[in-house]
Amino acid sequence: MKKRTIFFGLLLTMSIDINAMELSHDGYLRLGYQSLEDGVMDKHDKAMGGKLNIELKQKGYFALGASLYATYALKNQENIGVPFYDNQNNSYAILGEAYLRLKFGLTKVVIGRQAFDSPFANADDIGMIPNTPLRA
Repeated sequence: MKKRTIFFGLLLTMSIDINAMELSHDGYLRLGYQSLEDGVMDKHDKAMGGKLNIELKQKGYFALGASLYATYALKNQENIGVPFYDNQNNSYAILGEAYLRLKFGLTKVVIGRQAFDSPFANADDIGMIPNTPLRA
């Protein structure tokens, strides 16, 4: 009982501090379905995935940000074609981005892991989660 009280007290304190900060958030939700018929059997995958990004807005010289990515199997977990799950065919969630953005005058510096999209190297693909080390 003592552990629960301490946990909920800590959670309440954190929520009060978070409400005092200026946070921005964005994200997306994806639904995926794929089917493979190889003449012997039909295989199907259904999954839901997405991203939630939370960023502490620029205060003076810095801003903080983090993104959580998750994928969840809706029915079958055969992991055919585009990989919806991890290497063991399980749903998972990862901290995909964590960064500190510094700004000094006109100079901006980003330290940490952040998704980067360009016309030549796109971090996103048609899977549930952008390219990560968990994907085979």
